[in-house]
Amino acid sequence: MAIPLSLDLRKRVCAAIESGKSRKKTAKLFQITESVICKWLSLKEKTGSLKAKTGYQTGPTKRIQNDEEFKKFVLANRNCSLKELAQKHGGASPATIGRALKNIGFSKKKDFWIQRTR
Repeated sequence: MAIPLSLDLRKRVCAAIESGKSRKKTAKLFQITESVICKWLSLKEKTGSLKAKTGYQTGPTKRIQNDEEFKKFVLANRNCSLKELAQKHGGASPATIGRALKNIGFSKKKDFWIQRTR
């Protein structure tokens, strides 16, 4: 996601529009698009503020939240493949299970999962 433009710039653009300059001239002066100006003006009208939205999620949601519970689950199902672990765990793909195993330090040796020593 792109970094939002500064609050100071937003305020200066809105002040220029409110002082009577056209959107086209203001857009050219501040080197932004007219659609951005329209969005900022509607944001100010709706919320009373020009602050950018925050709280966007970065990266995918972690499906396996509790590492200790997941370790117990893997130790109880040591002889299962990734696909079987995913089916038993429910709601996670084999790739997700594989990443979680790597994060908690497990690897496959012969026919069962063991915890690697670091």
